[in-house]
Amino acid sequence: MKPDDQLIARLARIGDGDLTGQASGTGARTLLEEIVSTPAVQERRRSSLVGLTLRRALVGAVAVTALAGAFLVGPTLFKATGEVYAGQSVIVDRDGDDYLFYITDSAPKPEDLNKAFERLGLNAVVDLKPISPQSRGSFIGLDTEGKGDHVAAQGADDCQGRVLTCVSMFRIPMEPKGRIRLSLGRAAKPGEKYAFPADATWPGEPLAGVNLKNQSVTQAEQVIRGHSLGVAYALVWPVKAEGGEGHNLEENVHASRIDPGWRILEATTYNDGVIVLHVLPSPQTTPPPGFHNDQP
Repeated sequence: MKPDDQLIARLARIGDGDLTGQASGTGARTLLEEIVSTPAVQERRRSSLVGLTLRRALVGAVAVTALAGAFLVGPTLFKATGEVYAGQSVIVDRDGDDYLFYITDSAPKPEDLNKAFERLGLNAVVDLKPISPQSRGSFIGLDTEGKGDHVAAQGADDCQGRVLTCVSMFRIPMEPKGRIRLSLGRAAKPGEKYAFPADATWPGEPLAGVNLKNQSVTQAEQVIRGHSLGVAYALVWPVKAEGGEGHNLEENVHASRIDPGWRILEATTYNDGVIVLHVLPSPQTTPPPGFHNDQP
């Protein structure tokens, strides 16, 4: 038996029994229709990644698996992109020893991401946390319980070259040493404290429409207390960062360390009756340990 025939035989071993109880999503049905309706001669012109014989062999396997609403394929079959999973709101690539998750829905359902984690054999969990209804996007946090695990999150500008509909992305190791925890936001109920700070001047927030940027601390305090709100402080320390300037945020700073003439960068709220002023110290101010501007 020729190698191509052996491949077809292996792929054809998926029987009707393997599909029992499987759901079919809109994305899967669209993919299936495109696969079975595209003439083979067009495929030869459109793709130089796989030969016609291999493409025909894959049609049966991909079509069958797509009926489950998401498909999982070996990375060796899609070397150009390294794609290993595609679901309703997430696409996953393999990049060396990492997985790259591309989120394609601004409000992904936890079950969609949990399905991807399960299919890839990852020790990961998704948490839903209350955030401002005005927040842009719902991906708010990524953390790992494993010592030495490197995780990173990026915005839409970093991933739309790969996936046009991408709204955010994150990178996690294929074999994490500890559990990965992904936090997604949901609109907080009235009076519910936010798990992640929001801009206090957004519509619907306590200082909606108020511009505090570049005002002095004294001026900002007067505005805030005029709204019967409390004040807290955070110091914004500049640091050298790759590709430009960055900053470290020192939170929960006592009022005695704040100069009334320092300027405001922004104001945030956790919807708890307190406005947190992000204050820019003067250039002559010495940062505390861990916040020196020569530390990346």
